[in-house]
Amino acid sequence: MEKIKRLFLYAGANPEEFAQGQQEMHDYNYGRLSVFLALAIVFLGIASCSALISDVLSPNLGAYLIAFGVFCFLLPIELYFGKRSQVGLQICIFLFLFTLYSLGIYIGTVTCPGSQATSFIAFLLTLPMLFIVPPIENVCSIVIWDLIFVLFVLWYKELDVIPIDLLNSVMYGCISIIASTYVMRMMMLNFITRAKLRFVAENDQTTGLRNRNAFEREQNDIPGHCRRTLSCVYIDINGLHELNNSRGHQAGDIMLREVADELKLHFGSSLTYRMGGDEYIALVPDMPEEQLHEKVRAFSLAIERRDYHAALGWATCDIDGIQMEELLRVAESRMYEAKSAYYRNKNIAPRGR
Repeated sequence: MEKIKRLFLYAGANPEEFAQGQQEMHDYNYGRLSVFLALAIVFLGIASCSALISDVLSPNLGAYLIAFGVFCFLLPIELYFGKRSQVGLQICIFLFLFTLYSLGIYIGTVTCPGSQATSFIAFLLTLPMLFIVPPIENVCSIVIWDLIFVLFVLWYKELDVIPIDLLNSVMYGCISIIASTYVMRMMMLNFITRAKLRFVAENDQTTGLRNRNAFEREQNDIPGHCRRTLSCVYIDINGLHELNNSRGHQAGDIMLREVADELKLHFGSSLTYRMGGDEYIALVPDMPEEQLHEKVRAFSLAIERRDYHAALGWATCDIDGIQMEELLRVAESRMYEAKSAYYRNKNIAPRGR
């Protein structure tokens, strides 16, 4: 029973693995919907033009034009909101599927009462496999649209066609449920594997922070987290090399973890990265400069209480002029100035960059 529950709710994964693959699924569905909306607009445009000159297709002209208009309206909305919002993308997917299923039912029953419905059956077999969703959503969708199709068949179709359409709806509905559930399970396993590999590649195993790989992948999206400003705090731990030499690398790892814990406590973990060695950065959206200075001061005091010291440099830029490379360069430069001052005060030659 537990396996069946996991199959239909999480495509065979466990809840934790399913949660890990959410971002991967979102990106996949966003890309797929963008492509399918564009293709649907092209095909419906061609179908509408064909319906103007074809007696066979002319009864469907109104349905083609309505679907064409819906998709033309939906595409820019999906491109703007779909990338930013999981809920927005789900709504766009629902409207896309709703329009195609409705189109298939209409042209398969209302305009063709004397012939077998093919368009709806084609949609019933293909649409559930276009996007990655929990199988239970596909099952419910297939059953609901199949029932709606049955009602239209009973209302509009001629008596000699009704048994064939009813049989096809049941048979192909079952095939669609089995096939889409299998595809969802295979795709989910693929996403989970990729999510695990990405987690290993983009997370620092010593500190639990994300690493330079994650920063380089995400840096172009970071300005989207800001409304007014973005600040960068660049941190370099002083004395890591000396600690490793005097007390061993285990002591150095403990220091790296404890400094990372303080960083997460003061700046959060979502935009904090270990860039390598003893260097970290924390990106802070929309924080007033006085508050940022207070955060930096509180962090410095917190690690000093642990008997550590770090050189810090920070910079802030307005949202309209954010250039990530320049922001990091300025913060890093100021950090090295602080590091040099620290070693000068101790009369120790600083280690190279």
